[in-house]
Amino acid sequence: MVIHLENIGRMSISLTSDGFDSAADLRPADVRAKKINFMADKEHKEVLEKLEFRKK
Repeated sequence: MVIHLENIGRMSISLTSDGFDSAADLRPADVRAKKINFMADKEHKEVLEKLEFRKK
C-alpha cells in the first residue's frame, strides 16, 4: 500500500516474516514492519538535492 501525502510525497511500508513451508502456516501475528519508505515529491526532492549538511 502506498499513501500519497499531497504536496509532500509518498509513504509505504515494507513487511517481513520468518519463512514458512506454506502460505497457510502464515498468521497475521507473524508479519512485522521492516521499514517505512518515503519518496519526496519532485518539488521537495529538488530542494533536498541542493541542501548542504554539516557536522556540528
